[in-house]
Amino acid sequence: MKQRISKIRMIAYAAVAVTAAILTAEVGVRILVPDSGGFELNHKYWMLARHTNLYGQYDAADIVEFEDFNINIQKKPGEKRVICLGSSSTYGAGLKDRRRAFPQLLNEMIPEATVINGGWGGYNSYELWIYLSEVLVRLDPDVVLFYYGGNECSEQSAKEYYPKVKKIVARMKSRGRNHFDDLEDAVAYGTANPVALRAWSVFRKSRLFLLLRNRIIRKRYEQEMRLAKYRNLEECLTMIKPTTAGIFKNMVKLSQKNNFELIFASEIASCSQHANEAISDLMNIFCEYTEAQCVDALDALDLRKDPGIFLDTTHLTPKGHKILAELLKPVILRALKLP
Repeated sequence: MKQRISKIRMIAYAAVAVTAAILTAEVGVRILVPDSGGFELNHKYWMLARHTNLYGQYDAADIVEFEDFNINIQKKPGEKRVICLGSSSTYGAGLKDRRRAFPQLLNEMIPEATVINGGWGGYNSYELWIYLSEVLVRLDPDVVLFYYGGNECSEQSAKEYYPKVKKIVARMKSRGRNHFDDLEDAVAYGTANPVALRAWSVFRKSRLFLLLRNRIIRKRYEQEMRLAKYRNLEECLTMIKPTTAGIFKNMVKLSQKNNFELIFASEIASCSQHANEAISDLMNIFCEYTEAQCVDALDALDLRKDPGIFLDTTHLTPKGHKILAELLKPVILRALKLP
């Protein structure tokens, strides 16, 4: 009569088999798959360490770092500053030389002021509001130009994600864990629990684990971007209008509190209209009832059907950036009270 294998032994065999399979897969990934580049954040493209004050890194900082340059927080005597806030169209996406983007052109056209490119690709108004209120406002701008519109239906999860990670950082600090690396790890892992943090620190040494996790993060992000692309205007407006209006209201309040001029400019599209008509309408409402100013870039682009102005649906060529800069120059000069 055959001897029956005990349940304990079967469990042990299964555990050994699973462990062997995992180790084999780990070795295979290390041999065959290039390094994935580390532990990706759940909100993949948000530059938390540079574009927020989440970790308190700007509390005693002397400079604000940008991609190509640094700006001293302390102004020189008599210095005037203009911040161009926006997403990829402001950043200069698609240009071979970002010095041909309109913020840099304005910096050349207005030598009496320092014009700073505060654009970053993919950001919606919430992410840009955090960037402005937590980082850029420390530069004591005289004028903030908000050129924006096309990203409002994307990255809606940012509005839930950022308050959550702020709570995680607050919990870490309440336990005396104030070191930047500790806070950054807690945000990356999405927890302040000491046991969970220890487990994650072990897991992140596995190339197999990083590969699987990062692919999940990337897939979620791409799915969200696809949803944003195919949302119709009515659905988008229903989703964004309350929070976007609140963000614009906060921008106006910040401009009043910090004594800078706020200029709204609705992003334009190659189809001879604004990138988001709802955003344009909302900007006009705030300009009508507050001290904010509005600029309509469509007024300047009589040649907007010229294929030499747009790289794609919204991103401008050097020629398009030059036309936009020429439109904005007199508006900024008036805001700066310069001739």
